[in-house]
Amino acid sequence: MELARVNKENINDLYDLNVKLAESENQEHLFTADRTSYADAFLASTPACFGLLPYEGNQPIGFYI
Repeated sequence: MELARVNKENINDLYDLNVKLAESENQEHLFTADRTSYADAFLASTPACFGLLPYEGNQPIGFYI
């Protein structure tokens, strides 16, 4: 397993994992961020949050925010 900081190359992996989590918990109505606003929160010059993605090979297997 490898850990990667959330960055412009993997922000879509994090977004997709959060969408899947919301769907699996029947709470997709609570996840209202679009990809642009989500990326802005993590990648702005002063980010609102930070995250890590663990990878097994090339597949993200979870996230830490």
